[in-house]
Amino acid sequence: MGALDTRCKIAQSGGIYLCPLPMTGQVPEQLNAWLDQLPATPEEIYLPGKKEGEFRKIGQGFEMTKVITGQDESGEIQWTERWFVVRSDRHAKKQQASFLNRLEKAEKAVKSSQPKAKESGEEWEARLKKMIEE
Repeated sequence: MGALDTRCKIAQSGGIYLCPLPMTGQVPEQLNAWLDQLPATPEEIYLPGKKEGEFRKIGQGFEMTKVITGQDESGEIQWTERWFVVRSDRHAKKQQASFLNRLEKAEKAVKSSQPKAKESGEEWEARLKKMIEE
């Protein structure tokens, strides 16, 4: 759905679409540029809660517009897309937990790679090679 050709056909027919963009082509470069120097102030994003009038914060983000150029059978066409760049609080917490877990494993591996008091250089090297292979 996020392919340029598909979006071009929908835009040409006057339709609308909402889809995640593929992290291929120029999309990652464009997103990185926006994130390096935010073009808009991120706003908090809320969804309705379980109770009437209750809202829960799920993240933050900003909206950008971008003129897109595509090709069809009749030639080149242009249309404007609205891009919503969103940072999910839940996803960010999962990424942070995963990073901290990997960091903890790496720290343990570094500590266990230290030579033991009565270990020869050859024994230590063999143990390190075995650790690396695992």
